[in-house]
Amino acid sequence: MNPAQKMAVEVKAEVLQAVRQHARSSMNAEVCGIWLGTMEGDSTRVVARIAGDGAAQGGAHVTFTHATWEHIYREKDQKFPGLAIVGWYHSHPGFGVFLSEHDLFIHKNFFANPRQVAWVYDPHSDEEGCFVWTEGEIVRVPSILVNDARGVLSGKKETERDQKLDPKSVF
Repeated sequence: MNPAQKMAVEVKAEVLQAVRQHARSSMNAEVCGIWLGTMEGDSTRVVARIAGDGAAQGGAHVTFTHATWEHIYREKDQKFPGLAIVGWYHSHPGFGVFLSEHDLFIHKNFFANPRQVAWVYDPHSDEEGCFVWTEGEIVRVPSILVNDARGVLSGKKETERDQKLDPKSVF
């Protein structure tokens, strides 16, 4: 059994759609944001997101700035006071789904809770993937659960190709 299978990740369909739309708003530079929800046992549930307004963007990187965190916490306190930050998302426009060294730095330093997740979406190919902490390392999960507007859960299985990590993205 893949160790990442121990971690269950459930995401509301409308949150995934909002992340995809955010990523498509910038087809040449990365965008980012955070995911909100709950973390219980080996499960992380994503029910909302906040765009990373004020992030420092580049073609191949994005950085959460002080202004970005101020915006995130202001939005969280006003609109989502009962939810926890359960992870983050960012786009990789045109260069696939993996975690770069910079992405790993962000995840290790700002999303170090073992149940916090990282989501990467490539708006050029529509490929996406979810990464979780497993035994001190960050690995890609083989599948997630998507919760639609009716509350129905469906599995989204990653393909074998999608599960492979870029060799540069491993500790």
